[in-house]
Amino acid sequence: MDIHPTLFGTLVAVTWQDTTGYINVDPEEVVLSECRSLGVLVSADNEKLVLRSAQYTGSDTGDFTAIAVGCIDKVEPAT
Repeated sequence: MDIHPTLFGTLVAVTWQDTTGYINVDPEEVVLSECRSLGVLVSADNEKLVLRSAQYTGSDTGDFTAIAVGCIDKVEPAT
């Protein structure tokens, strides 16, 4: 995934399409759910983008979200 190098290590907003399950609906009602995730951009490759939402003091340990590249619509600085 092509992401401007200056975005790594900064707070970003990722707009992406989430897989959504439906039960007992007509097929035309089935759509993806647009999501917006905020976090510090840790890494990105051809498979996934990784955001950190929390980090423990004095450690690299924290809370992370991986988003499949094929689901991502946009990555931009968070405002």
